[in-house]
Amino acid sequence: MGAERTMSHRLILVLPLALAACGTGRLDPFEKVPPAALRPPEHPAEQCDAVDTDETKSFVPAALEPVSTGLSAWSSGEFQIEWAPYPLWYPDARQWAIWGKGLIASNGRHYSAVGDGDSAGDDTPRDGNTVLYEFDPVLGRLRAVGDVLTASGNHVPGENGYAKIQARISEGPCGLLYMHSYWGSPRFVTYTGNYQGDLLLRYNPWTKGLESLGTKIFQMGVPSIALFRPDRMIYGTASTPTEPRETIFWAYAIDSDSVVFQSPRRQATDKHIALDRDGHAYYSGIGSSLMRYDPASNTETVLADFSGGGTLRGSTRPVADGSLLLITVEPNEVYRLDPLAGALTLLATLPRQASDVELDPTERVAYFVPVGLDGRPSFELYELDRTSGSIRMLLDLGAALVAAGTGAPRGSYTIDVTPDGRTLYVTPNSGEPDGFGVPLFVAVHLPDSALP
Repeated sequence: MGAERTMSHRLILVLPLALAACGTGRLDPFEKVPPAALRPPEHPAEQCDAVDTDETKSFVPAALEPVSTGLSAWSSGEFQIEWAPYPLWYPDARQWAIWGKGLIASNGRHYSAVGDGDSAGDDTPRDGNTVLYEFDPVLGRLRAVGDVLTASGNHVPGENGYAKIQARISEGPCGLLYMHSYWGSPRFVTYTGNYQGDLLLRYNPWTKGLESLGTKIFQMGVPSIALFRPDRMIYGTASTPTEPRETIFWAYAIDSDSVVFQSPRRQATDKHIALDRDGHAYYSGIGSSLMRYDPASNTETVLADFSGGGTLRGSTRPVADGSLLLITVEPNEVYRLDPLAGALTLLATLPRQASDVELDPTERVAYFVPVGLDGRPSFELYELDRTSGSIRMLLDLGAALVAAGTGAPRGSYTIDVTPDGRTLYVTPNSGEPDGFGVPLFVAVHLPDSALP
């Protein structure tokens, strides 16, 4: 079965045009092909024996070298907390904020991205940029290591920039990191000149080089991607900037540097993609439907509906039995997905809206924190029992951080658990008056009493 799937998967990489003729491959807007002058230079596929691992090199832009800070320490009962406001490159951004899911890479360091919120055409002097940060737990240092405008290489002042990385950061098959830019505000997006869409980005954690792989989906914004390492595939969603928003799902093959599938446009949410252990991708369809993409057949189908009527917002990795947890919004619920049976089971109702949920290494519990959209000052760290669905609050993290000397955190879009299960990395936004402008990096060290 595995050999048949691998063979089928290889065929879709070399026959995308044939699949398009069957109505399951490349669809609109592939007709919008940019002129040759706007296409990015060819980038070699990620080959493990060719990855530059010379750590004596550093391609961090000179202007970012001083953008670095250490962490402060604080205790809240048995919990040990380390924290710092992100060191920001310049003070005159429209709104510094962190929107996407971070990553603990195989090198043990944590990576996250903070955008300035600017857009060409708004009332700020900047066109939009996002900075990539690395936290080294050995050195206790949080520092900027790259920015999207520098990586793009062809930005023209006055054209739209790249003010967010909202999609998760993922590690590729050879240790390189992938991420995707996103517009600052859809109200100001104008596709013109060199700006024809957002950029797929690749980062080398050894040489600290951030590079653009170019625009893969033209004249749409990309808020979510997910990477499946065994098949060397990246899946994404994309949306139009105008209302009503139209959304697509797309699949990209790392080896051939090509989009091998693109769905029709539909009015659906575009916030998340879940992956099972066989490489199927799950994402929102119309209404409360859950779609599934099968890379073997290069097709998508409606798998099931969320019984509560919500839409997909986050997920865990699959556990040993193949199941995974999915969280929805409107309403805020948790479901268990059985990919083999194609079944969704309602597990729990969340106390507040969340955008990310992360399993601990034992797979007994998952952790989540609230998002920052409701403006509430409280900011709690919760534990969810994966089997029973019971939820308990571990720590009022907001109160602990305020006692430590920060502004009140208003919510986070990401939570990451270290491989030993002892530390949680959380990156909330804070700032007055709306809870944005001062993004925070927080490491919560769990005491024995809080472990599953």
